[in-house]
Amino acid sequence: MAKALIVSAQRHAQRQRKVTLAVQIATLTERERDIAHRVAAGQTNPAIAEALGIARHTVKLHRQRAMEKIGAGKTTDLVRIADEGNL
Repeated sequence: MAKALIVSAQRHAQRQRKVTLAVQIATLTERERDIAHRVAAGQTNPAIAEALGIARHTVKLHRQRAMEKIGAGKTTDLVRIADEGNL
């Protein structure tokens, strides 16, 4: 019985995390989402800037804002979020 309660609590926490993350991702602008997706796919800032026809500094700003909005402290967090299918 105790194990079932633990599993249930873990599943509830996972669902809540997904909902919270979905709300955070919904706050991203289209450009922030595009850049975050490209970063998670392994593209570099210069490559993203060239592909989108914007300055590297602009890429850095959008990347930073996107990561702040979704609570990704590091690029690896962003990759994990994308791998989970949330981005």
